This record gives sequence, C-alpha cells and structure tokens, in this order.
Amino acid sequence: MRITASIQVLILSFSLIHASTAQETNKNQEFVNLQRIYQEQSLLISANNISKYNSILTDYAKDLDALEKALAKKGNLNGVMVVRQEKEDSRLTNQIPDNVSDQTPVELKALRERYAKRITAVGAGQEKELEQLAVLYVGKLQKLQKSLTSAMHIDDALMVKNEIDRINGNRTTKVEKTD
Repeated sequence: MRITASIQVLILSFSLIHASTAQETNKNQEFVNLQRIYQEQSLLISANNISKYNSILTDYAKDLDALEKALAKKGNLNGVMVVRQEKEDSRLTNQIPDNVSDQTPVELKALRERYAKRITAVGAGQEKELEQLAVLYVGKLQKLQKSLTSAMHIDDALMVKNEIDRINGNRTTKVEKTD
C-alpha cells in the first residue's frame, strides 16, 4: 500500500513536470487541457482503487479476528498463533501474506484465497478503467494532431504525437492511428 501510494506520488510528480513542460513549449491550450483532464482522471481512478484496496484489508483484518476466536474455541493453539502472525504481517506490510506452512490452518488458506481474488478483481478493474481512459484520451489527441497538422502547426502536432506515443507505450492495447 505504501509502495502504491509512493508510486502514485511519483507518477503525479512526473505528470506535473511533463504538463508544465507542455505549457512552456506549447501554446495550444486544448492540448494542455486534455493532459490535465487525463492526469486528474488517472489519479482519481488510482485513488478510488487504493480506497477499495484499503477496505479489503480492513475486512481481512476483521475476518482474521473472527478466525482467531473460532480457532481458540476449538482449542487450536497452533492455528491461533499462525493467525496472530498473519495479522501482524498483514498490518506491517499492508498486504495479504502468502507464506504457507504445515501449520497454516485450512480456514486461513481459504480466507487468503478469497481475499486474494478480491484484490485481483480490484486491480483488473483499475486496469480496465485506465485503459478506457487512455483510449478516449488518445482518440482526442489524434483528432487534435490532425487539426494542428492541417493548420500547419507542425511543432504542436509533433508534441501531440509524442504524447500519443508516450501513452501508447504504457498500454497493452494500442489505438490505431487515424489519418
């Protein structure tokens, strides 16, 4: 979680530097506005998913508490100790640990698997949202590039093309060029 937040701050910093460079070298306000909107929406998507991830971890901690009590009622001291270690590891790393030993209770394995699926779903949802946003952004940039080229604003069109290439370089699916 802390790593994710640090990465987001780094991305934001890079994006802001990139946006300020565009503002200094490009007088085309439409391009600057498109960049700003894209960056804001990307950060919003990431922030929403961080919130979802934190909620999953909170639910996991509650379920670990319940599992600890259930194992204690059964008299399973080793299971209780493994769950306590799991709670501590999860709290320290902000992740669901994946270490499994012979003493890991079956209930804990099932709990981990259930929450791992939830986290995977959040990640996949974020990727899908970011991909949809990138498709829209690149489409708008392509239209802008074409209009700038038609108006003989070649330097501005090249800057837009570089942005399209940068976005497409970070994506798994590329948007085909429209000419």
